[in-house]
Amino acid sequence: MSANCLDLDLGFTPATNMIAIRRLRLKVGERGDAPAAWLTLPDLKLRTLPQTYTRSGKSDYRYEAPSEGYRGTLQVSRIGAVIKYPGLFSIVE
Repeated sequence: MSANCLDLDLGFTPATNMIAIRRLRLKVGERGDAPAAWLTLPDLKLRTLPQTYTRSGKSDYRYEAPSEGYRGTLQVSRIGAVIKYPGLFSIVE
């Protein structure tokens, strides 16, 4: 695992995306890389997960995890908590 990982991604909750979103403090249109130490399940191993966030709106972030083939737009609350993660989680109807 790479030593440049500042965040831990637990894989089973979108709450871990909030850590990177809040730390990056992106303005609309800005992009930031946030490689994470990813705890994979069920084997409980840590590996590097390259991640990129692009703030596309006031409450929207384009999230990419290219090594996993994932791209989607996360919707966040005003404090940066993920409230919609396409294909994984949603508290928005």
